[in-house]
Amino acid sequence: MFRRNTLLENGKEGIVVSTVGAFRSKEALDTIGAGGRYYETMAFKSKNEGPYVEADTSEQLSFECITFSLQPSV
Repeated sequence: MFRRNTLLENGKEGIVVSTVGAFRSKEALDTIGAGGRYYETMAFKSKNEGPYVEADTSEQLSFECITFSLQPSV
């Protein structure tokens, strides 16, 4: 399983961009999310949790991106 969170900050405001994918079950690559995708990226407002900055999953942000029909070479 691949997972990457990136924190973007502007002053006191923050956005966490979260990408997950490459899920394998029994040695085969499986799709995740909707639409048969192998990776999924979402963005959330950030929040402070103790010494850490985390994604506030109750505050999902909407964004547009170009969708490509790419299949991973496995």
